[in-house]
Amino acid sequence: NEQAILFYGPHGTGKSEVQKQIAERSGMVFKAFFLGQQSDVSDLLGLLAKDEENERSYHLFPEWFPRGEQPVYLLFDELNRAEGELLSAIMDLVLNRTFNGKPLPAGSRIVACINPPDESGKYDVNELDEALLSRFNCYAWTPSTEEWLEHAIKSGVHRMVVSYISKHPDRLERNIGKNSTNGSKQVSEWKSPDRRAWFKVSDWLNKNENFEFDEPDFTRLCISGLIGHSVAAHFMEH
Repeated sequence: NEQAILFYGPHGTGKSEVQKQIAERSGMVFKAFFLGQQSDVSDLLGLLAKDEENERSYHLFPEWFPRGEQPVYLLFDELNRAEGELLSAIMDLVLNRTFNGKPLPAGSRIVACINPPDESGKYDVNELDEALLSRFNCYAWTPSTEEWLEHAIKSGVHRMVVSYISKHPDRLERNIGKNSTNGSKQVSEWKSPDRRAWFKVSDWLNKNENFEFDEPDFTRLCISGLIGHSVAAHFMEH
């Protein structure tokens, strides 16, 4: 399918990870560009070189561009955090499926993922140009809690995390606000749970087996940095 696809949805819902899994299962070369962290356009465009004979400059083919006929799976993550020069290059690549005059191998796929802007200002992102958006098929990324649990079980997520989210599905993603109660204290709450954070909690528990029983206060302190004080306390009670 040569249609470029853009998925939009909240952070921590597995948008990027699923793209990687699809590429691996399809036998494609996977290349992800995390555009919110990228300011050097040479990673995408290749380094600029000088043609001494013709007295012109040109871009060398970058590392990610396939040398053979194996299709490539290009993921442009955080597309709406990219700098203008990057967006211009991506627009041309998406429209023509060519780079420096050379076409992408047949079967290659271009996918972008974003956290969409909203009225709350939750995400510090830019509005995407309509001309760029028109080059993508745009779909909401809204996996259900049941789908997350199914994926979590298959991925070996810790039994306590699975049990907790099964009983308290509203805690899978929760915007708590700035203040919460930790014991008898009012604390400033900077972290809220999301799907990615629960995988991190699982990793911590798997690497520190039985700490939740032997050192419950220490366990609660550690995972509060992942999911916030109030949810960590509730999780430990569970």
